[in-house]
This record gives sequence, structure tokens and C-alpha cells, in this order.
Amino acid sequence: MTFLVLILSFLMGGGSLALAAGARDQVLNAQLNAVEAQRVSTEAADQVNHVQAPPVQPANETIEPPLRPVGTNAPSHWVHDIFFSNRQPLNPRRVHTLEIGSGPYYYLYREPSAGVKNTGVMTQYTVNYTYRPPDGNILNNAIFNMYRLDNRFAFGTLSYKGSGTDRNDNYNYEVRVLLGKDYLMAGRSLLTPYLGFGYRYLLDKGDGIITSSGNYGYDRHSNYYYLPIGFTASIPYKAWTTDINLEYDVFINGLQVSDLSDGNRFGFNNPNIHNGQHSGYGIRGSFKLLYDTPTLGFYIEPYVRFWSIEQSHAVSAVVDGSLGNFVEPANTTLESGLELGLQF
Repeated sequence: MTFLVLILSFLMGGGSLALAAGARDQVLNAQLNAVEAQRVSTEAADQVNHVQAPPVQPANETIEPPLRPVGTNAPSHWVHDIFFSNRQPLNPRRVHTLEIGSGPYYYLYREPSAGVKNTGVMTQYTVNYTYRPPDGNILNNAIFNMYRLDNRFAFGTLSYKGSGTDRNDNYNYEVRVLLGKDYLMAGRSLLTPYLGFGYRYLLDKGDGIITSSGNYGYDRHSNYYYLPIGFTASIPYKAWTTDINLEYDVFINGLQVSDLSDGNRFGFNNPNIHNGQHSGYGIRGSFKLLYDTPTLGFYIEPYVRFWSIEQSHAVSAVVDGSLGNFVEPANTTLESGLELGLQF
């Protein structure tokens, strides 16, 4: 095109050259405008291509709903917060645990003010059941997730020293209901604070016995009602588990029944005496070493139990023909022993 313009300009002379120069400028401007329009169009297309489209959810992928308690009608208000929050993983908790054990312990009962002492060795038998509900169970909640029933029976022949001396049989029974909360520590260990209710019964069998000083013996029934408060720390290591237990027993009430009517066979006409006890406390602790296998566990557990009970209220009665006030003196009981058992 430019070459053609030059030829025409040469043919037409100088004036024609001036006209050709003006036409040439128009052609060049048109070309520049075309290039600029092409650049603008290219940049606009690049901007469109760089816009990110939202991700597309794959057809075979499902979106998990928020976690909720087991059951389609699970509560969503404060009941949910209490009963379904802070639940502990089941592992390493065992849902059902049954323990059967036995062993001897040393028994020491003292009434310091009266100079009375009962000592000897007793043998106890225990059957304990623990229930730890799994996740999703309403019993596994933010307040409790451990429920335990303890049963203990013991007997032995003790040496009595007080109004003379003798030897008499003793029988002891105790039942406890405990409610606790397991807290998982360091991924495996369990810390379990608990509270509950306990009942302890002791029969000191003296009916028909005459002491060395000529006094007749009689049956004594001891009843304790108390609130156990304590904790257990369970620390596993491979097949072994160490349980450390400490407990304080809040004494609620006690009742001592002295069967003085047992002396009627010796010519007396005496009533039975009922003394109420309202002040005291108990302390106990144990150290259990458990070896666990796939089918059952074996354990050895040294322990100590201690009671301190204040003097009872006085009761007026005619005994051996004389009117008097009778109390159950302040006393202490120490039980220290060793238990061997199986855990299922």
C-alpha cells in the first residue's frame, strides 16, 4: 500500500507528494488503532479466564452432620448439656467388672476410757461389681459414669480384755453403693472421684460366756451409717494396673444394741440397751496391684480402715436390780490386712 502511494506521488509531482504524505499518516494511525484494540481485547479475555469458579462437591461425597447424642429425638436444651457433654472415651474403661477376693486382716477395737480391748485376726470375703456405661448411655453423663456395689463379710475369734478376759466370735458385714466420675488422664490412666452411702454391721458374740472375773457376756450389735467420699487413681503399665484409693467416711448415725437380756439365764432380769451415736469419722486407703490377662485378672491389695466414734447418748435402765445411766464409750477400730482376688 505504501509503495503504491509513493508511485502515485512521483507521477503527480510535488503537490501530489504532500497529499500522499497526509494519506500515509491516516493509514498508519488506522493500523495503530487496530493494534491497540487487539491488545485491549486480549487483556479483557485474560481477566475473564482468571476468575475462580466455586468448588464443586463430588457426587459421591456426603457432608457429615454435626455430632449429636444417640437417638433421633435427643434433647437440645439444658438436659443435653448435663447428660451428654464431657463424655469419656470407653477405652480403656471396662463396662462390667466383677471382683471376688478374700484375705486375713488384723482387728483392734479399743475403748480407752473403759480399758476395753478386742484384738485378733479376722478373714474377709468380698464381692464387688462396677458398671461403667458406654458412650451414648444416659448413665454416662457429665455428673456420673461409674457405679459400684461393694459387699464384704468377715468373721473371726477375738480376744476380749476388760471386765475380765475371754474369747468370742465376731461377725462383720458391710455394703456400699458408690457413684463416681471417670476422668481420662494422659490417654490411659483414670482418676475417679466418688461419693456414696455405706452401712456397716458388727456382731460381737458374747451370749452365754462368763469372763475370767465372773461377769456374764452378752451380744453387742454395732450399726454404722455413713457417706464415703474419696477417689481412686488407676495407672496402667502394659499388663499391670496400679490402683491407689483414699477415702474419708462421714459418719451419719450409729446404733449400739447391748443384749443385756442374755444375762437372764444367770438369774438376772435385764433389758436390752439401745445407744445412739451421732459423732465420728472414718478413714481408709488401699494399694491394689492388678495383673490382667485376656480372660481375667489377678490382684493383691493391702489396705487399712480406721473408725473413731465419740461417746453415745446416755440411756436410763434398771440393770442387775439397780437404776443407772448407760453409754457406749468413745472407741476406735483399726482393720489392716491383705486381700487376694480375681477380676472378671
